[in-house]
Amino acid sequence: MSLLDEYIIREIISSKIRAIPGAGVKPKHDARQLLLRYYQLMDKLFIPKRELKVVFSHELQSKRCTFNGKTQNAINNIKARLESGLDIFEYLSKGAFKTDFPDMLLRNFNIHHVRVGEFVEGQKCSEGRLFFTYHDDVVYFLDVTPHPKKGKWFPRQLLEIIYDNGWKHLFNIIEGAQALHPDLNDDEVYAEWMKGMYTMVSVRDVIIVPSNGGITSSRDNAIAVKKVDRFFRELRQWDICICEQKSEFTNYINQQTNKNVQDVSFTLTDFDDNFFYVYDTQHNIRSRLRIKWDN
Repeated sequence: MSLLDEYIIREIISSKIRAIPGAGVKPKHDARQLLLRYYQLMDKLFIPKRELKVVFSHELQSKRCTFNGKTQNAINNIKARLESGLDIFEYLSKGAFKTDFPDMLLRNFNIHHVRVGEFVEGQKCSEGRLFFTYHDDVVYFLDVTPHPKKGKWFPRQLLEIIYDNGWKHLFNIIEGAQALHPDLNDDEVYAEWMKGMYTMVSVRDVIIVPSNGGITSSRDNAIAVKKVDRFFRELRQWDICICEQKSEFTNYINQQTNKNVQDVSFTLTDFDDNFFYVYDTQHNIRSRLRIKWDN
């Protein structure tokens, strides 16, 4: 059986999505589109793989004392959970769990947002959002602001906070560039995103390009698209290896499993960031095939 069986791949991806509380699967997507949505969903959910360090911007630190108790408790609990390597699902909005709900700020500039309760600014009260980004094992808490109307916004001030705190390593800066012509305002940047445009922006005295890969014309994250391409390219190569070089591959499996079989026929059963997991029902052999991401 081919490792590229469309039905099996869709079922594996669907089961991964259904295993996430609150997430669902729409049947209309083929395997490639479903995998793309799975990768982008996992990016939105921000599930730590290890304990993380959390640092606060000067701007956020200076106004923490003005927040009500609910907001302060939420921020402290989010910080504690990330430092313990735990998920923060309870603070995510419903849209974060929807595979077809895009987060354009995340897809372009790797900035997440979570709910932290009521936020009071002047005489106005609305549900606040904590914005953060990350690099390696460090999470950077940027600011808490009211939730924008309809979620249509590009908050340039978050990028300015990153710049002003000296975290330029979080940017992709175009060295030597002086100015953008035209220099789009915040509404225009968001409008370009919704057209599927890869958009550069000016922040203080530098010009930056999207630090999370930006978007394609379909408004999907470019890194996720490349990851899907690599996934199917690698799976296809392993399928060719099994089918066209069956003798050599069988010898390889025998060495790995200490068995002596004459013919193998593998079916894909699972995958993660590093391996495809396969199973031969006839010989009851389980194996894993490495995914190469660096070529």
